[in-house]
This record gives sequence, structure tokens and C-alpha cells, in this order.
Amino acid sequence: MFKLLLGEEKYQGNIISSDNLIKFPPVITKEDYNNMGIELYYKHVMLAEDWKLFKEVNMLGIDIELLYRPFKTLSHGERIKILFAIFFLKDEGVLLIDEPTNHLDKEGREELSKYLNKKKGYILISHDRRFLDNTVDHIIAINNTDIEVQNGNFSSWYENYKRKEKNEQVENEKLKREIKKLKVAQENTKRWSDSVESSKYGKENSHADKGHIGHLAAKMMKTSKNIERRKEKAIEEKEKLLKNVDKKPKLILNTIEHYKNTIIRLENVGYSYDGNNYIFKDINLEIEKGDRLVIRGKNGSRKININKYNIR
Repeated sequence: MFKLLLGEEKYQGNIISSDNLIKFPPVITKEDYNNMGIELYYKHVMLAEDWKLFKEVNMLGIDIELLYRPFKTLSHGERIKILFAIFFLKDEGVLLIDEPTNHLDKEGREELSKYLNKKKGYILISHDRRFLDNTVDHIIAINNTDIEVQNGNFSSWYENYKRKEKNEQVENEKLKREIKKLKVAQENTKRWSDSVESSKYGKENSHADKGHIGHLAAKMMKTSKNIERRKEKAIEEKEKLLKNVDKKPKLILNTIEHYKNTIIRLENVGYSYDGNNYIFKDINLEIEKGDRLVIRGKNGSRKININKYNIR
């Protein structure tokens, strides 16, 4: 959808906007990565005043000192927060925000949700339900057959969606039973009609009897056609149901059995980005087959370095 709004994909019809639509996060150039956050602010915001940026980053829980460090040295979470502060101060259009929480920890998500709750004029895509509940007041639902806009947050939309799905499932079962009964009735009526019609040509039947029997056969045929119309209408109504219910395939994970019990062992491991200041030091850890481990830490605590260390 964002690609259509930004004109990056071909489409039919017209998209009319009363304001500029701005992709977020923006594309960061190699030059931008080498610049400081404060320099990015001066680049993107006309008549930039430092105190305004300081106020915004403070709302996002960012130390002002980070604005004076090369952008490439910051964590992904720190970068996204500084970009939010800059682009809301830019105030030149509607931000199309795509998955902003991918690199944020729990605290960072809460800070960003509070920050966005005070802002207006953005469209947000996110898989974080709690984050959506705290940041939006309308939901655009792209369904299998249509697009609908509802007031409220994600939870209110989802509650309405499940209620509608349940009602449609009940109606679907009702129509299935009705169609089954109509099929049986139609088959019986057709069989009776054929039986009556064939008896008309029996030797024992008089001319008068044949006329009466023909009348009965025609009446039964009419009844059969009426049943057919009712059955087709029921099938048509049934086909309208459950169109927007997602069919979830079963998730099957075929894991490979590792031949060693110990997967990773860390012995007195430390990491320093400048040779003096250690992010972590003297870590001793053993991860065995079947263990599940989470690495928890604030944005900027260099969690990714532990993963990079082990991958190497």
C-alpha cells in the first residue's frame, strides 16, 4: 500500500492527497552515515533550532550527546529515534511509517508509543499489536475482497473482526444444512416426477388418467425447479460468507538434530569498541542443544556484537 501511495508501483484510478507523503524510515546515504545526528537535522529541517531537537530527543529518551556522534556509530534503535525527532520537526507532510519497532527494546517501544501518541498526521504499519493500540485511532484493514476503515485501535478492530467471523461461521453452517436438505428434496421430487411421468404410458391407464398424471408430473417438475432456485440462492449466499477469513496453513518445523550436545561455549569473553571501554567482559556461558536464550539489554548496549562474535 505504501508503494502505491508513494507512486513506486503502477495502479489504476487516482490517488489524491492534500499533503506530501513521506517515506519513513528514509533512505540514509553513505554521507549521512558519516555525519552526526545534529548535521542531519540541519540538512533536513529549514530554520533548524537546536533546542527544538533537544526537546524531541528528550521525549524519546535519547541522550543529547548522541546527536554529536557519527550516525554510523549509533545502534539501530538510537538511529530510528533521532530520525523520528528530525522528521516530525521537518513538518512537511504525512509520514508513512513502516515497522519502526524492529530494532527497539521493550522500553524503547514504550517511549516511542508515548511519543507518537502526542503526534498527528501519520500512517503506521506494524506487527506489534500493543504498539498499535497505544499509537493509532483508526485502522485501515486490507481484506481479501475489500478495504475498510474503522475507528479505534487494533484491539477494537480485532474484536469486531472475530465477532463478524463467528457470525458468518454460524450462518455458513446453517446454509450448509439448508443446501443439503434442498438437495435431498430436489432429488426426491425429481424421482417422484419421473415415476409419475413413466406411469402415464402404462397400458392400464385411460386417456383421462394420462391427463391427470401429466398434470401431477408437471406440478412436481415445477416444485423441483422452485427447490433448485432456493438451493442456488442459498449457495450464492454461502459464497458471500467467510471471504475475508484468512486460512492459516499449519506451521511445520523440520529441525536438524545436532550431533554435539554443546552448541556454543564462551570462556572469559569480553568486547571493547576502543580497546579501553568494555561493553561486556569476562563472560562465561555454555549453550547446549535444546536451550533457548534471549539477549536482553537497552538500545545502544551493543547486543548485536555478541551475535557477531559468535557467528565469527
